[in-house]
Amino acid sequence: AAPLRVPIFVERESQLSIEVRLLSHLDVPEGFVHVPGGPFLFGGAPTAYGVASPLQHDTLADFAIGAFPVTLADYAAFITALRPEEQAGRLPRTAGGEPILTEDESGWSPHPAAFRPAGDALSPRAARRLPVVGLRWQDAVAYCAWKGEQLGRTLRLPTPRQWEKAARGVDGRRYPWGDSWDPGFVNRAGSRAGPPRLEPIGQYGMDQSVYGVRDVCGGVQEWCRAE
Repeated sequence: AAPLRVPIFVERESQLSIEVRLLSHLDVPEGFVHVPGGPFLFGGAPTAYGVASPLQHDTLADFAIGAFPVTLADYAAFITALRPEEQAGRLPRTAGGEPILTEDESGWSPHPAAFRPAGDALSPRAARRLPVVGLRWQDAVAYCAWKGEQLGRTLRLPTPRQWEKAARGVDGRRYPWGDSWDPGFVNRAGSRAGPPRLEPIGQYGMDQSVYGVRDVCGGVQEWCRAE
């Protein structure tokens, strides 16, 4: 069976009965983690806008989710697979409209000047491991459809509740690692000296959920689909 982590939350003077579904390695694609179905708490934590939604009980069925954010290298493979006339319309772009991927004789690759400050060197290999940004929602949906075809699976963007469970687990914790905040645990303003910047995936070991999903608190914002 594929590895499976099953966190539980039992409130005082209560009982909990859950059924766990074990999947084979063939059922969980490489690079994905299995989030087992069952009850969990969601909401009740401050949002980016300082507004806390009520803490609620809910239940979700099993699902799998990518262990890391989609990288520029991942997305460059998608651009390469498109027809030439479609590529420009699907490119990730900066807020000013500058393409983040450029094409040369070796194919599509990240354009460092689009997302790194002058003088802030980053190797081409490290740049390919940056999370992709500057996508429209429909581009993210199209990438999922293409990646699903490559894997022989149906891939979709997660719902907000799926994303929250994958990031926070089942016990209503405020952050992936618990309830205490430490800016050094995530990629955000103030985590390192200098201005905030994109960093290659997996640089912050504490920014990991109980299921093994990485970079879920800091880094970049994620697209979700409607419930």
